[in-house]
Amino acid sequence: MGIDRSSVSRRLSRNVLWSFYFRGHWRIPRWQFIDGRLLSGLDVIVPAIPRAANPAAVDAFMHTGEPDFGGRTPIEHLGAGGDPTLVAAVLNDLARW
Repeated sequence: MGIDRSSVSRRLSRNVLWSFYFRGHWRIPRWQFIDGRLLSGLDVIVPAIPRAANPAAVDAFMHTGEPDFGGRTPIEHLGAGGDPTLVAAVLNDLARW
């Protein structure tokens, strides 16, 4: 994707990329990238993902059409330049489930 390890590390430490630990390795979900570029709005939505969020729940949310986004998935919403604060608000609520 044209991003070196140090750039990935910086983005992870700045909360611009989301990762989770699974089976002894850190994983970075692919939904954060579109056409080899970072999904727009990650700097807003990543800090809103609860620390204890289940990665499968986050993935399912990001790939499910939502009425708040005109039936688009959050990925499609962000990719089209939609407001990331709307996505962040829903992600923040994942901790309540």
